[in-house]
Amino acid sequence: MLGEAQRDRRMARARLDVFSGGIDAAIERFSLAGSSNLVVVEWQGSDAELFARLERLAKECPHSTRVLVIGHRNDVGLYRALLARGVSDYAVAPVGVVEFFAIVARIYSDMGDTAIGSTVALIGASGGVGSSTVAHNVAWAMAAELDTDVLLVDADVAFGTTGLNFNLEAKHHGVLDALQQTGRMDEEMLERLVAKPHARLSVLSAPATLEAGYELDWSHFERAMDVARARAGYTLFDLPHSWNNGVRDLLKVVDQIVVVARPELAALRNCKNLLAYIASIRPNDPSPKLILNQVGVPRRAEIKPTEFARAAGRDLDVVLAFEPALFGTAANNGQLIGQFARNSRASHTFIQTASMLVNGSKPANRAQRKSRLGRRILGLKP
Repeated sequence: MLGEAQRDRRMARARLDVFSGGIDAAIERFSLAGSSNLVVVEWQGSDAELFARLERLAKECPHSTRVLVIGHRNDVGLYRALLARGVSDYAVAPVGVVEFFAIVARIYSDMGDTAIGSTVALIGASGGVGSSTVAHNVAWAMAAELDTDVLLVDADVAFGTTGLNFNLEAKHHGVLDALQQTGRMDEEMLERLVAKPHARLSVLSAPATLEAGYELDWSHFERAMDVARARAGYTLFDLPHSWNNGVRDLLKVVDQIVVVARPELAALRNCKNLLAYIASIRPNDPSPKLILNQVGVPRRAEIKPTEFARAAGRDLDVVLAFEPALFGTAANNGQLIGQFARNSRASHTFIQTASMLVNGSKPANRAQRKSRLGRRILGLKP
């Protein structure tokens, strides 16, 4: 299990050493080289022997070291006895990778009250599918409708559209400055680089200039991500339709991924490839959210949503209808759908999508919404 955990994205910044020999080997190792921040030991012997070895282990570890014991008995008495001796937690084998990370998070939950925000990457399965439009409108819905602090990062340095869609002044090109100033990045500097189209929404926009080539190295942006997670409940990355090390690195480290496609063959092929690749680098994470956009273009031969989902091998999380007049007018006005037409079907879909990312609830389809409305009319619970 620990070997598999070592390869997980959550361990990207951690060093995990796995060795055999039990507590005795750990005591010998730590007496020579110092202990780790967290020690995980597996035990199958008697309680008395375990307590004795833990006493010896404690002499080789500083007070700050946390200890997790994995045993083979579901025994409340043993659990309480271990906690009384300073052990951080006790788990019954077998322990899965995801369960292991949950236990570690629980062990370190008392280290401070600072909230750590969540990160979301939105990527299009092909060019022109509207992933940026989805990202911008979902970010607005999170801030304006769900009252959540959001940071939107436009990662398409050369062709990003946040400046246009949010009607920002040309001087704002914060994402490039953030990458260049990463060594000195702190909350005060980040605040100077962002634009604020809404009280709860900050935007690191792109310069959208072709004066030079740009290769985003997300390792340089690591500090900015840490600052962003401390200041915003959600950081949304609007990824360009390109495939490079920066994009792949970001897809590996974010908390959630949203893939946007439209009902055509090329997008379906790319979508399947993306989903397979993401599953290979994130084996212990849920599948990305899948949004099918621009559905119902007149006189266009398109794949039906049900057939698209069947071919992709998974359900669609959101389906967005093709509404060129609504989206075109809002874009020309430099407004989001939630500003221009707050009560429109598209606006409600973006709010539901935002809620799905924040609360984990899948947007209701039209039949479900009608059913809930009817139950409210009858005075029943939704």
